[in-house]
Amino acid sequence: MDSMQQARVSILLFAAGIFATIFLPQLPDSRYLASLFTLAVVLLWSRRLAWAGYFLLGLGWHIGYGHHVLATEIPKSWEDREIVVRGIVTGLPQHIDNGDGFSRTRFEFEAQSAQFEGRPLPLSRPLLLRLSWYRGPAIEANQRWQLSVRLRRPRGMANPGGFDYRVWLLSRGVGASGKVVENPHNHSLGRGARYLSGIRQWYRVQLQNRLEPGPGLALTAALAIGDKRQLDARQRDILARTGTSHLMVISGLHIGLCAVLGYWLVYALASCRPRWVQTGSAQRFAALGAVLLAAFYAALAGFSVPTTRALAMVLVYLAARQYGRETSSSHVLLLALFVVLAGDPLAVTEAGFWL
Repeated sequence: MDSMQQARVSILLFAAGIFATIFLPQLPDSRYLASLFTLAVVLLWSRRLAWAGYFLLGLGWHIGYGHHVLATEIPKSWEDREIVVRGIVTGLPQHIDNGDGFSRTRFEFEAQSAQFEGRPLPLSRPLLLRLSWYRGPAIEANQRWQLSVRLRRPRGMANPGGFDYRVWLLSRGVGASGKVVENPHNHSLGRGARYLSGIRQWYRVQLQNRLEPGPGLALTAALAIGDKRQLDARQRDILARTGTSHLMVISGLHIGLCAVLGYWLVYALASCRPRWVQTGSAQRFAALGAVLLAAFYAALAGFSVPTTRALAMVLVYLAARQYGRETSSSHVLLLALFVVLAGDPLAVTEAGFWL
């Protein structure tokens, strides 16, 4: 077996170990991780059993990542209590109006401090919350707030073949969901310093000011900044029935198109200097242009999981090209598979990863 084929097999075995973890009824205790990784390293030194070592590495990596993700959940003692949190609104809030005067705003909130009955609650790191505010004021991205909230740990239905809301929340780092409680102490603390959220909010306001309300505005927002929250039930149903939902929001397809566009635009400009073409500088500039345009478009989508995954694939492909490696498309795809799973093992649970 040559080195190239061995690398492919190793990546596939690592991925198989990650994939196998989702069939465990529950995560093994984290105390066994050290022994598991030690066994994997020992097996890697053996030529005959190295395949088992790569498999165990993937298994242990996913188990360790799973415990890291579960650590983001709030303690059970925090549930159903009125907790005061201070932090910043991240992402783009979604305003939902059912037409009966019962409106609500759904948004993600990064809590940087928390209190219960005047006593501070321990937060080792900022806590990401998914909140709903019924009949609340206008909420915008990048705003800082003090809010009274009632929280619950991530939960959802786990029917075979169905959508697992709990895994979806945890894969995005959400430690709790809940609602804002009406309280006179709820008040704005001004603007934050999240420039990316602020840019996306500004872009959405510009679209709303320049386009007439309707299907066109919703579709444009979905394509331009990955804001699919404005799509109504009828539009979502049509997209689902026609199998085009992934075309109407920023996804891997759009990141790939942006990378190709950035590459050829910069290459066309660099080709004006024949010397750059002869020395290979034009190709390097073009690759940089592809990465920058793809990264900018991914940023407009808030670096969502699918766009980040696609951006990683673009980086792997361009790196292989720039270093002059003679690699097949399947090898580049396997390298991207390794990069994605090493960064986010929970990606194996998402349809976007399978596609």
